[in-house]
Amino acid sequence: SGTGWTLYPPLSVTISQAGVDMIIYGLAISGISSTLGSINFIITFFSLRLVGFKFEFQLPITWSILIVAFLLIASLPFVTCALILVLFDRHFNTMFFDPLNAGDPVLFQHLFWLFGHPEVYVMILPAFGIISLIISENSQKE
Repeated sequence: SGTGWTLYPPLSVTISQAGVDMIIYGLAISGISSTLGSINFIITFFSLRLVGFKFEFQLPITWSILIVAFLLIASLPFVTCALILVLFDRHFNTMFFDPLNAGDPVLFQHLFWLFGHPEVYVMILPAFGIISLIISENSQKE
């Protein structure tokens, strides 16, 4: 589509291909579904545990999934907002990111960074939880 992997506005606003719109729609839908899935994980964590089973006895993988769910709820609205602003710039000529009309492409970079920085932890925390579970189970002596 010629926009790069970040959909940077000077590239994504000027190209008038339907593929760019499909990428924006797909990313927005996946962001909304990830947010709803995170809410599901949080509700499941707090409501579907054994009676008398304390939180401090939860497995590390469970805690990592809970933290990932909170990070997704905190970070996905920023990238969804940035994608909606790009979509408005493309179709409604709003000029959020056009520097010639008092717009600022750095705004997109800030919104993308507010998503991208927690996303690193979203990718690595479940692996840390699984590895800690494997190490603790396999290091027990028989």
